[in-house]
Amino acid sequence: MEEEARRNIYRHFDSDGFRFITKHVALEIKVDAEFDSEEDDNYYGGTESDFFSIRKNFDIVSPLVHALKMTNEETEEVICDYVKDTTGVRINSIEQLLKMTNINGLPFFLTVNEGDIEKQFLTLAFPIINGRIIIRKFYGIESLGNIKEINGDLGIDDCKLKSIGSLKIIRGDFWFYPDSFDSSIVDLSPLEFVGGNLNAKSKTLKSLGSLKHVGRTLNLRNTLIENLGELKFVGGNLFLPLSLKNKVDLSKIEVRGKVKYFK
Repeated sequence: MEEEARRNIYRHFDSDGFRFITKHVALEIKVDAEFDSEEDDNYYGGTESDFFSIRKNFDIVSPLVHALKMTNEETEEVICDYVKDTTGVRINSIEQLLKMTNINGLPFFLTVNEGDIEKQFLTLAFPIINGRIIIRKFYGIESLGNIKEINGDLGIDDCKLKSIGSLKIIRGDFWFYPDSFDSSIVDLSPLEFVGGNLNAKSKTLKSLGSLKHVGRTLNLRNTLIENLGELKFVGGNLFLPLSLKNKVDLSKIEVRGKVKYFK
């Protein structure tokens, strides 16, 4: 491959990641205990009691970068080269990348728009992520590291998260549910802006920290929140635990919707 073409492909991966599709394939093998390969080349037509069955499920991951006018094998090879040249980490397949969600607890390769076959893609954990990401417990991610801006939704789902990292902006919705683990996050700093809804369910969250703007509903009813930090604007409703009633000053916060307290 010419160097200029390789640079163009790398720039494409830098900005848009690469799309992929996972195909689920099931193979079933039936083994006949009385089958003699030297005497009979045909499958033995016995009953279910005459053989046992082995069933195996496989996930086959294929890159979808047809605009590059390369075969899947060529595309996978250039993806492996891209990861090595960009990060210094050598991989052998895309299947391997799907398992490399973190290195030393920091995000490495992320699936963006997970579950949306038409839009999902893999990308390195660059400072700006263009799409929806969900951080799950089995990803092994303890901090969001150098991610600064997410142009989409962010979901924190049962993660043993220790830090929001450098994250300042979430353009879409943010749901923060680390509840099955002791996330040890007591405030959301340095986060400043959430463009959509923010729903939190946490026993450790005590303050919103540096968060100033929530574009739609802010739901903190399932938290032990003690103060609202630097919050200035809520574009929808504000739901709070009853323990905060008459204990927080809402006069300096613009709330476009209703303020409600819940047990």
